[in-house]
Amino acid sequence: MTHFDLDDVQVAGFTEARHNAEQVWKEHGEKSIPVDLIKIIKSIGLERHKTTELPAYVKGICIEIEPGRGGIAYKEGSPQSKKWIVAHEIGHWCMGHVSSFGEPIGKLPEHQEQEADTFAGALLIPQTDLLIFCKQTKPSLSQIQQRYAVTANEAAIAIKRPGILKYISAPK
Repeated sequence: MTHFDLDDVQVAGFTEARHNAEQVWKEHGEKSIPVDLIKIIKSIGLERHKTTELPAYVKGICIEIEPGRGGIAYKEGSPQSKKWIVAHEIGHWCMGHVSSFGEPIGKLPEHQEQEADTFAGALLIPQTDLLIFCKQTKPSLSQIQQRYAVTANEAAIAIKRPGILKYISAPK
């Protein structure tokens, strides 16, 4: 019998999340840079709603309204935080971490939240485009931040992906 520990399962989930995000970007986002989340939401058939009626500890939620039809709801915030929350909730939908309409809102297991975060980062900064951009331009962190319209923290996380850091220009 093969033994898998939680770390093995998490690594597999994160790899799947990155792969799924890349596929969603290619198939539903038409490879736009910066990534057009509204186009992706419409293409995969999700409804989106801004709300103030979520519990204090919840910034966004993804639910199945009926079989095959879902929606995301999120609280108002800065454009950058809304962008991250929407990408994160798209990740929950694409990774199958959804509740049915009418079920109580509860916290998801931590590994599902981490998978959705991984998905969001990979969707907002697609690996294939990032690698090409970095090889061709040897960009700084701020150039990556500008190209993908993400926060400095999101860009810093992306450059730590395998094969990227060696192409990044040092700050001057």
